Amino acid sequence: MEARLQKRIQSYGWDRASEQYAHYWQTQLEPVQTRLPELADLQAGEKVLDVACGNGLVSFRAREAVGPEGTVTDDDISEEMIRRADFLRLERGLENMRFVRRDAEAPVGAERSFDAALCSLDLMYVPEPEQALHAMFEALRPGGRAEVFPIIDAKVKSEVCPLFFWLGTGTALEADFQAAGFTGVTSERLSYDLIF
Repeated sequence: MEARLQKRIQSYGWDRASEQYAHYWQTQLEPVQTRLPELADLQAGEKVLDVACGNGLVSFRAREAVGPEGTVTDDDISEEMIRRADFLRLERGLENMRFVRRDAEAPVGAERSFDAALCSLDLMYVPEPEQALHAMFEALRPGGRAEVFPIIDAKVKSEVCPLFFWLGTGTALEADFQAAGFTGVTSERLSYDLIF
């Protein structure tokens, strides 16, 4: 499928899903949403980039970790997800968070300025995950760190997610991180059951 069409499908689909996403997925993904910022070892005062933040389920945890002296920049391809997340930010009176619409493969526009980058469940949706990782790498200051959580299983292809699980096969994710410029790459397999 053409990359541009794939991105339009993702944007439209997540806009449509935005109203029900937290209701159906917040409890399911809670262990991962908690674990991802912990793995990144976020510290007070740090600048964090949350790529493909959806409605902010990981973003707000990252904000708790960096405190009022840190900042969290959150982006997503879905305008509706961003709108809902920003509404929650305003409702909670948080000034040091910013939600913006951005394709994960596009440059962040703030090169070498973030201490950490997070990405929960997005790389399986983008047509070029290597490009998304490269954009994350370019956004990080020297010594910065990135944490991602890809879904893993046997290779499965669908119209919505052409290579849904492929980054979980073998060392594919580590290889893509290294190709993007990251060093000291390690991976940890976490096992969670999703109940439907």
